[in-house]
Amino acid sequence: MSSGTHDIQKESKKYLIVFGGLLILTVITVLASNLKIGVTVGVTLALIIASIKGGLVACCFMHLSSEKRPIYLVLILTAIFFICMLFLIFAAHYNLPEGAHYVS
Repeated sequence: MSSGTHDIQKESKKYLIVFGGLLILTVITVLASNLKIGVTVGVTLALIIASIKGGLVACCFMHLSSEKRPIYLVLILTAIFFICMLFLIFAAHYNLPEGAHYVS
């Protein structure tokens, strides 16, 4: 029975660490929203922070960290898709029509 209690304490500690990480990342998100940076950099920063937070939630609360190989392949494809989306954001930023500009 003591091993069950130890497992619960171990899991509770893991959840508290992930909660702390999510709390810190939320504070970073709020601080980053107050920065005077361009739209492209702001969106990129927000997507990176959101991806880290989503990864923490998926690995811990959805128990994906203990899954088999196909799950990791799907996660890798998702990461590749995410990087492609970031590339498209940057490409769109530098491919404005003549005379157009972003409003900061």
